[in-house]
Amino acid sequence: MCRTVHLRSLIVLSVALLIRDVDAERRILPTSVEVQEGQDVQVQLLQILKDETSCYVRTPLLNTCNLKVAGSEKNASCDDRMYYWPVNGACGFYVKNVQKQDHGFWRLISQNENSKVVDVVMITVLDQFDASAESLEITKGMTYTLTFSDINEYCIVRNPHEPFSVIVNNVCGVEIEKVSTVDHGNWSAIIGVRGRIEETMKMINVSVFSEHVSSGYTISVDPEAVHLYCNYQALDKHLTLCRFTKSSVDQVGFRLREGMRKGRYEYYGSGLDAGECGLTIQSPEEKDYGLWYCLINTPNKSPIVTAIMVSRTFAKRAADSITLSTATSPVITTEGKFLRLECSLSEPLSYCWFSEPNGKIHQTTNETSMALSNGPQVNTYWFGNCSIEIPEANKDKHNGTWTCHMGPASPGIEFIEEINVRIADTSLAAVEKFVFSVDDDKVIFHCKTVPHVMALNYCRFQLPIGFGIHVTEYITESNPLVQDNVRYWYNGKGLAAGDCGLVVEPATSIHNGNWTCGAKIELIPGDSESFDTIYFSYNKPHNMGLITDNTSGIVGIVFGSLGFVVALGIVIMFGIRFRETYRQHPQQAQDVRMTVFLFFNRRHNVHLNRNRCFCVDRRFYADARRALSRYNIDQRFEFQ
Repeated sequence: MCRTVHLRSLIVLSVALLIRDVDAERRILPTSVEVQEGQDVQVQLLQILKDETSCYVRTPLLNTCNLKVAGSEKNASCDDRMYYWPVNGACGFYVKNVQKQDHGFWRLISQNENSKVVDVVMITVLDQFDASAESLEITKGMTYTLTFSDINEYCIVRNPHEPFSVIVNNVCGVEIEKVSTVDHGNWSAIIGVRGRIEETMKMINVSVFSEHVSSGYTISVDPEAVHLYCNYQALDKHLTLCRFTKSSVDQVGFRLREGMRKGRYEYYGSGLDAGECGLTIQSPEEKDYGLWYCLINTPNKSPIVTAIMVSRTFAKRAADSITLSTATSPVITTEGKFLRLECSLSEPLSYCWFSEPNGKIHQTTNETSMALSNGPQVNTYWFGNCSIEIPEANKDKHNGTWTCHMGPASPGIEFIEEINVRIADTSLAAVEKFVFSVDDDKVIFHCKTVPHVMALNYCRFQLPIGFGIHVTEYITESNPLVQDNVRYWYNGKGLAAGDCGLVVEPATSIHNGNWTCGAKIELIPGDSESFDTIYFSYNKPHNMGLITDNTSGIVGIVFGSLGFVVALGIVIMFGIRFRETYRQHPQQAQDVRMTVFLFFNRRHNVHLNRNRCFCVDRRFYADARRALSRYNIDQRFEFQ
């Protein structure tokens, strides 16, 4: 052992002296090389000896073998991984499957009968590169440098969601200015590694941690109990409020925290500081099953609501809350103003996108969500809420039915909600452009300021028959305006909230036609009034499924044209038939005209306040009554 160490020391010393002597003119290539364990290495002398008789190599283990002799005649100490490698007649060798024992100085000697060439090479054996995938969790919203470790050559990095790559020298890393869900996934890098000839692929699975709520329930058998929970997963998990209500958030419920209980109901969880909000129901009864709402609150953030459907059909059910999707519709704005669309799911989202009426896709991004959220970015996206904002609405592009597509965090079918968008002509817009009634019940007309709340100085409605109604919050159901046995009162949140609404009870055929809501908006200078029209039909058409908020122009043209053509035809027919009667009996002709008008109105449900052929007003009331009685026509009619 001591003798071997001594010999190695002498070899190292002699090699050092040799390198010093020949340093001015090295005869070997390479003079040093780094190679990973398991790779191959090759070395050759640069000087070629004529009539070379031997090519010796001495390993770091002091084994010497003549590579030029036949394999069967080689020195027994020659490793079978070592091969003779003459390049243009020069002495050289290569070693397959380099091992740790090959680390050190190798000496190569070429000689003939008269001379020899000697030089050394330093082979540094590196550990094998670990190309197995790594996992990394980073926090949403922070700045982070993603680094592929143990790489000091170069790399080509690709983001999982980007089509292009980034070439990086030396330290293989990419700076992420603001971590978002876009950065979630497998990052890959094509890398050049020291001591390896072929490039390799390295993967890092990046998980973006985002605040979310894990909700659901479990059922225990002994003792029988239901445990509901909605746990807040975040860096700061502290909760300031834990609340459960049945059926609706605005119902009386339970405010819970550690140590609190009442009868069969008690707190469930590890504490509000741990982000756990839960409710245990001992010996559950029939009323305890069904839809529950959990509301939690955290410091300096908006409340978070989740829905949990508790069913008695599952013995145990974890993290399985009901999935409810909703959308704000209709959405009304004006030309050139901002348009904001929102939809939500009662569970976290993996993705969300919107489709325009013409099919164009609007993909929500974290930047968009951040811009629209009042709180942290995660409140808008990962908690099941999805929204986009278009800075300038365009009637030609954005008017119509949009769809919101929401993909739940767990694999499953997308949830789709329709959103009706209407670009109004003024800042006062009707919430529903078409209102229908099939009986004598009350009907509600509602206009509001768009795209945001603006206070109103007054609110008025004009009926199709001409007279108008001025209403305020003080005109209520218990204190209505009454005209011809019809009650009118205000509907809405108040003029200060931008609401202009009217309730009519009972609604009759006298109300058929186009209504106008008008108001003076406080913030709009001048005396100009904002208004919109609402079409009311006393008898609902059978094909109303084809009518939407965005077809007002088409429906108006159809109704107007159809009414005019039919009315004109009836006028001509009855005019010819009763021309002589009118000359001989003016009063009877007048009655017939009244009857024709009422019959037309009754049968076709079209109001002829624009294209009317007969004029009926209160001066002909007695005549109308006689005509109705004579021809057995329903006594309801309109004054024009």
